[in-house]
Amino acid sequence: MKIALLNCTKTKKPYKCKAEEMYSDSQLFMVAKRFAEQRLGVDRICILSCKYGLLDMDTIIEPYNVTLQGSKKEEQAEFGLRVYKQLQSQEWFKDLKEIQFLTSEPYHWCLIELLRDHNIYTHIHGAGLGMGYKIQYFRNQVSRQKKLFNATKEEKK
Repeated sequence: MKIALLNCTKTKKPYKCKAEEMYSDSQLFMVAKRFAEQRLGVDRICILSCKYGLLDMDTIIEPYNVTLQGSKKEEQAEFGLRVYKQLQSQEWFKDLKEIQFLTSEPYHWCLIELLRDHNIYTHIHGAGLGMGYKIQYFRNQVSRQKKLFNATKEEKK
């Protein structure tokens, strides 16, 4: 089992809806989601929400205004522990072999530490990049996939 974890975003819908829709006005969220779908070969994509913790894309949530950006390490550690417990409660956790993080550091550093004893491979995409650079990074990765697909298609003709 291989999953991708995306960040929640500041930009949200102003009404109750599925988590995937809640963050769909965010460029970063949408390009990271497309990257996960097209390039990572994951079995599941989930969202890390500062308010709700681990979210499936189709979980119905209310809008909120909470973030881990600029928060204290203690708050980030509490969040990581909460998400870790949520992950462990998933029936698929026992089969989990890999987590691809498309998140900023406050959302993943503690979680990665907690996962070390489980033999779960973790990878962080766009580590250390600001939001604009992350958007470009994910776009470039998706474009590269399209170019490879088109080149392979042309070779078969």
